[in-house]
Amino acid sequence: MRLAWNAFLPWLEGKYPGEVHHLEAALESIGNFHDDVSQASLGELMENASCNCIMELRKTNKAALARELEKNVAPADVIPEPSATIIDGMSLVQQMKGDDKTFTQLAESALAKVLHEGAKSQRIDFVFDVYKETSIKDAGSQGEWVDHR
Repeated sequence: MRLAWNAFLPWLEGKYPGEVHHLEAALESIGNFHDDVSQASLGELMENASCNCIMELRKTNKAALARELEKNVAPADVIPEPSATIIDGMSLVQQMKGDDKTFTQLAESALAKVLHEGAKSQRIDFVFDVYKETSIKDAGSQGEWVDHR
């Protein structure tokens, strides 16, 4: 999809008054790949969607996206067999409450939760995200992102 710059720039100026000039570096880098920056696709500009108009890193709200997607999906009455359960490891860790428990007690609690979730599955996969060094998540773990929620 090609970006209609004549329509986009007034909208951007209205949304971020006086901040459009901060996009010059991003547009210049896109311009290095195109003779005419106006021929760059919206996707190329939005690849840097993790930056706001003042070029700060910002964390995206995946939960809001997930809620929107879930609105269009009906829950399954019956889960076909065989099935698999995929557990988000970081989510599980963040849900755990220490409350003066030992590491053994925490591990047993986590295992019980995983086995409960996957009780009817033939297979349980316990996964953790791995982020590239230059990703927004890596920056977030170092406290460099700006949360604009």
